[in-house]
Amino acid sequence: MLRLVMIAVFSFAVIIKALASYTATGQPCELFPDPARPDILAICSADLDITLIGQRPNKVRAIAFSHPDSNQPVQTLTLTATPLIDPETVSIMFIDFNFDDHKDFAIMPRISNGENVKYLYFLYNIKTRQFEASTDMQAIVNPEIVPSEKLIRSYWRQSPSLSGWHLWQWKNGKPFIATRIEQAIKNGICSQTKTEFSKQNPTRTAPAPCP
Repeated sequence: MLRLVMIAVFSFAVIIKALASYTATGQPCELFPDPARPDILAICSADLDITLIGQRPNKVRAIAFSHPDSNQPVQTLTLTATPLIDPETVSIMFIDFNFDDHKDFAIMPRISNGENVKYLYFLYNIKTRQFEASTDMQAIVNPEIVPSEKLIRSYWRQSPSLSGWHLWQWKNGKPFIATRIEQAIKNGICSQTKTEFSKQNPTRTAPAPCP
């Protein structure tokens, strides 16, 4: 009987063992780290510890930010989201979106069925030392940060035959589309056009073969 109990306990320990994962921006995460706290879905380690709190497997109700050497959160965001959370990826981003040398935060509001993956964005306010929701960024899908050029590359797909990129830049604290690149497929042939919005009058190139 004792041997059976020990086997059962060992099996349970294996099941509840925390899993390793990473955020979309590469920070390491630990999934379900505390068996006594089923409400903690993941803890991701960055400049701040990011704790996702909610209902398993991926219903996030709150996000707590705390310093690595303290258990007291410096800020807690309340929200409803169901991001992808699995042993490969926790769909949050912790990276400098607006290039002010302070990392910002984003979380996937729900698992996307398409290619245009949206995020909820929170920019770090240097004065208040708090993350604040950014509605100006909601149109940015599939964000890829390019620090060397201080822009956000955003891949989008409108239809099977029309896709492209937006290159977002910042002006007066708000993002705007500086460049739009479209790739259209017609009769099996791909053509590309490029529109520049950063100038006073937008300029559009003539269609050319896709590179």
